Amino acid sequence: MSRSAALALLVATAVALPSVSSAQSVLPDDFELDKPAPKPKPEPKPERDAEPEAKPKPRKSKSTADEPRSEEPVQTRKKVQTRPKIKNRRLSSGLGFTLTLGGLATLRRMEFAGTDHRIAHQPGLYLGGVIGAVQQLWMLKKSKSHVLLEAEGGFGSAKNGSVEPALGRALTTEHAYLLVLGVFEKPIHPTVDLRLGLGLSALSYTVESNPEYTGHRYLSLAASFGAAYWMSTKTKIGANIVFLPGLSTNQSAGGYGSARSFGGRFEPYISWRFLQPEPPDRFGSAEFGVRYSYARFQTSMPETQALGDLARTSDAAHTLTLGVSYNL
Repeated sequence: MSRSAALALLVATAVALPSVSSAQSVLPDDFELDKPAPKPKPEPKPERDAEPEAKPKPRKSKSTADEPRSEEPVQTRKKVQTRPKIKNRRLSSGLGFTLTLGGLATLRRMEFAGTDHRIAHQPGLYLGGVIGAVQQLWMLKKSKSHVLLEAEGGFGSAKNGSVEPALGRALTTEHAYLLVLGVFEKPIHPTVDLRLGLGLSALSYTVESNPEYTGHRYLSLAASFGAAYWMSTKTKIGANIVFLPGLSTNQSAGGYGSARSFGGRFEPYISWRFLQPEPPDRFGSAEFGVRYSYARFQTSMPETQALGDLARTSDAAHTLTLGVSYNL
C-alpha cells in the first residue's frame, strides 16, 4: 500500500469514530429517561385502594343483619305497652282527691255463750250505703310512692229474724262503721303495688231495746297490709288484711260487764277504670269497684254481771260493697 493510501484510511477512520461515539452518547441519554418508567411498581396502591371498595359489602351484610334486630325491640316494646305504667296508676288533676259512693249488703251472725246462757243474733241482710274519700298528702317522685289519708263510712239496717215476745214483733237492728287510715302506697314492680296503713276503726251493731241483747260496739286500732296487681292500665285486683286489736268494747250497753276484743278483716277486691280522658290529668278519671269483706271479732268478758262467770262472743260478718269512684 502506498503511503498516501494509508493516510487516507487513517483520516476516514478518525472521521467515522466520533460519529459512532456521538450516536452512542445520545442513545444512552434517551434510554436513561425511559428507565424511570418501571416506577409503576408502586402501582399496587390501586390494589390497596381496591380494599375499601370491597368494604361496602360487609356493610351491606351488617345492615341486612341489623334489620331483624331492629324489629325485635319493636316487638318487645309492643308487649310492654300492654302493661300499665307506674305514672298512670293514680290519676289526678293536682287535687289528688278521690270520692267513692256505693251500696253495701251485710250478713251477720253473733253468738254469745256463757256457762248456762246463750244468745244468738242473726238478722236478715243489712242493706245500706257507703261513702269514702281519699286525699293524697305527699307524693315521693323518686320512689313514685304516695302518702294518703283514707276515710270510709257505711250504714245499713235490717229486721231481726225472730219475733221478740215482749214486743210482739221483729226487732229493728242497725249497722254502722267508720275507718280512718294513713296509708303509704309504693309500687314495687310495673304491675304490683304495696300498701301499709295505720289508723282507727269504729264498728257498731245496735238492736232495738229488749231485755236480752242490744248490740255491740267496737273501737279498735287498725293496722292494714295490702297488695294490688294491675292486669292492665284500667283493671286491677287486690286484697287487704286489717288487724283490729280492741281499744274499747261495749256489749249490750255494759249489761254483761267489761269486755276485751280482738278482730280482723280480709278484703279482696277488683276495680275497673271506665273513664280515662286524654291527657289523663285533665278531667280526672272514674272507676267501678267490687269488694268482698269478711270480718270477725272474738270478745271475752271475764266478770259478767248477769252470768257470774266467763262468757265469750263470736261475731262474724260478710259484706259485699259496690261503688263508683271519681278521681279529681
